[in-house]
Amino acid sequence: MPDPDTETKCLNCSSELAGQFCHICGQSASITRYRLRSIGKEIFEQFRKIDAMTTFRTFWALTKNPGDFVSAYLSGKRTGFLSPVKYFFYSFVVQVLVGSWLFWLTNDHTLDQMSHVEFRSEIVMFISTGFWGVLWRLFYRKADLNVVENIVAAIFFVGQVNFYTIILELITFPLQKAGIFPIYLPELLQLVIQLGYSFYFARGLFRDRYLLLIPKQLVLSCLYFVLVIVIFVGAFSIGSVSDQLNRSRLSVDNPQP
Repeated sequence: MPDPDTETKCLNCSSELAGQFCHICGQSASITRYRLRSIGKEIFEQFRKIDAMTTFRTFWALTKNPGDFVSAYLSGKRTGFLSPVKYFFYSFVVQVLVGSWLFWLTNDHTLDQMSHVEFRSEIVMFISTGFWGVLWRLFYRKADLNVVENIVAAIFFVGQVNFYTIILELITFPLQKAGIFPIYLPELLQLVIQLGYSFYFARGLFRDRYLLLIPKQLVLSCLYFVLVIVIFVGAFSIGSVSDQLNRSRLSVDNPQP
């Protein structure tokens, strides 16, 4: 095995090295053999790329004053904050990690099943943010936001609700396992938080009066949940039909004697 510390050729494409990077493939010339320090450095670099402080800063801005934050973000003040898609992706990753951690602690197989359901639901939630943005555009025409900007705001909104759901799960799970909380209460609290935050979020973003905003948001939430259910049912139906076709194909290819 060649020693990376003394090699004069690129270890990736075997070209002669003339500088800190290979002039053919771009690989660094300072590649070293893997040691314990190298593994630790890679782990540190990956955790550093998660942008924990930027994520917290975005979370706090969406908690303290979401309307002003989103308006400023759409106006161009974006340095120091996560993009909406990245924020939603981080909330999804943290949700999966927390579910896996709770499953590892408790060995509760319902949590493992829930993580698979949450994975599908998060994909549906991300797709359905487009509908949420379109509905906001239809219901708040006076706001100076186009459809895409409303969708961006909706992605921030759903990502923030995901983080609140994670916090709620961490608080209620031990109480639920201890029998203090009934099974249905966390789901009810999650619905209350989502509705309450939607009022707060929309009030700051669209500057509408609560007397008009609350009924609008209730109607919007009902339409949104109907759309999500339709998407879920459609995805489930397509999956069921696909499974049946695969089973039929297997039975044709491998007939029973």
